[in-house]
Amino acid sequence: MAYTMPVKIINGQWVVGRGGATGGSAANWNVYPDTGWVGVVLSNCDDVPMRDILDRETQAVTGSR
Repeated sequence: MAYTMPVKIINGQWVVGRGGATGGSAANWNVYPDTGWVGVVLSNCDDVPMRDILDRETQAVTGSR
């Protein structure tokens, strides 16, 4: 954590992001400052495999899960 913002290093790259969900909706964003990529995932329905979607995003940008 850095200034209450979730920060990670994945495969040597910084990832800063935030996400949340409530009944019928979910949202997540990640910024990959080393690559210039930004990932945004929005959903307006229940039972979305958010973790799987975010894992695919991370793998696509960093090459690692």
